[in-house]
Amino acid sequence: MVDPQLEAEELLPVIDGRGNVIGAEKRGVIHARKLLHMAVHMMVFNPAGEVLLQLRVAEKDTWPLHWDTSVGGHVMLHETFEQTLKREMIEEMGLELPYRFVQALCPADWTGWEMIRQYVGWTDQTPQPDPQEVADWTFIPLPKLMEEIERNERPVTPSLRNFAEHLMLHPECLPDEIRKNKEQV
Repeated sequence: MVDPQLEAEELLPVIDGRGNVIGAEKRGVIHARKLLHMAVHMMVFNPAGEVLLQLRVAEKDTWPLHWDTSVGGHVMLHETFEQTLKREMIEEMGLELPYRFVQALCPADWTGWEMIRQYVGWTDQTPQPDPQEVADWTFIPLPKLMEEIERNERPVTPSLRNFAEHLMLHPECLPDEIRKNKEQV
């Protein structure tokens, strides 16, 4: 499983409010001091139009045993957002797939002081999650996910809630393959 001590020791870039790197600090310090840092999140859809969710392992320092976006992670030193996304797709879900940018979010309390870039992707592959990162996974229709969130039936991270709400309000942000399938119905 995830070693909380090793994870806390990871060195991450610290940023200012505009996203400029101003230093580096250990992950544990960044979270404890609420320093601004960067992260990515992606929602992956299958051919049925369902979104892939992951259940975070119990050893995570934030939001353990909460359902989260398909892929997510911190930008490491000397990494771009896109490099992080590709690394996290492979590390967490064993996937390589096409993706596109959806939106950027400014750091705030609800983001954990992360400047986040959100992406969507599409795949017909079966995820091969890393059990040290992902306790469970499922595909679920986005409207059903929103119903479960609204009824508090599924513990979710703030990032998953925000991203799911955004995609429900802005279906034009869904992957092209999903929008095309919906138009044919």
